[in-house]
Amino acid sequence: MCCGAALGLVRPSDAQSRVVPRGWVWVGMVVALLMIRLYIHFAWLTPWLWVATQASLIAFLIANRVNRGASLVAAGIALNTVVIAANGGMPVSAGAARMAGVPPPTAGSGGHVVLGPDSIFGFLGDIVPFTPAGKVLSVGDLLLLAGLAVISFSVVSALEMQRGSTELSDQSRTPNPKRRFLNLCLSTT
Repeated sequence: MCCGAALGLVRPSDAQSRVVPRGWVWVGMVVALLMIRLYIHFAWLTPWLWVATQASLIAFLIANRVNRGASLVAAGIALNTVVIAANGGMPVSAGAARMAGVPPPTAGSGGHVVLGPDSIFGFLGDIVPFTPAGKVLSVGDLLLLAGLAVISFSVVSALEMQRGSTELSDQSRTPNPKRRFLNLCLSTT
């Protein structure tokens, strides 16, 4: 929900881009808040409301696919939604969990289930150990993170370009430290 709202509030960096009108962000947030209220009062509806929430977020991201990275985020959320809905929780590889330094999931452990031979779409589950963070990631998580990185980069780049165009008149100044860092990173690859 937060990602969808952030995407809706970000202004496009070029004139050809379009964004779903800002009013839709507020409609989406109100609907999401109503769904949360329904979660609290009607526990039996929780799985269906969760899928509906994810579907609405995916639809919002697809509507904003002109924003770089939105399609990757939508694909990541869709893959995670499919595997969670099919298994009643995100399947986690016990071996990957050990490699990441986290305990394997047990029954009722926060929406996770143990990855086994009967898992549906098990290859989409949490199978990638990410040791530095002590997490196990899924293919959907990786797509989602890549999309968020692209969105962040695009937003920062657009802001830097806007700010840079207003600073062009002052050529005697030293370059922006963020720009120097970005140029350094790009030149070493």
